[in-house]
Amino acid sequence: LSIDQRIIDKVLDQYQIQNATSDDKTVLKEISGMVIERAAKLTACAIVATLKHINKSTTDCSVGIDGSVFEHHPSFRQRLLKALTGLGYDIPVFLTKDGSGKGAALIASGLCKSK
Repeated sequence: LSIDQRIIDKVLDQYQIQNATSDDKTVLKEISGMVIERAAKLTACAIVATLKHINKSTTDCSVGIDGSVFEHHPSFRQRLLKALTGLGYDIPVFLTKDGSGKGAALIASGLCKSK
């Protein structure tokens, strides 16, 4: 079995789906690919909108991302980079752990300093 077939079989087993045909598995793979492609494009749009909002150029920034899809999906990072490049933003993206906690700490720090 190919790695794709093993992943599909694992997902089907996880959700206790039995007797899936080869065609069912092909459709599942295609739909999953469409969903992850859409997720990468929406993520790229959110990143670009944020960078435009704070007036950051593509030469002086990089983006840290915290999340299991970014960390574990085998093609999400490449799809995200392709989507960013398609929007004119050739910027590095990297995995960061506990991004939510760090972001909350930065916001709290900024609020304390502004008072």
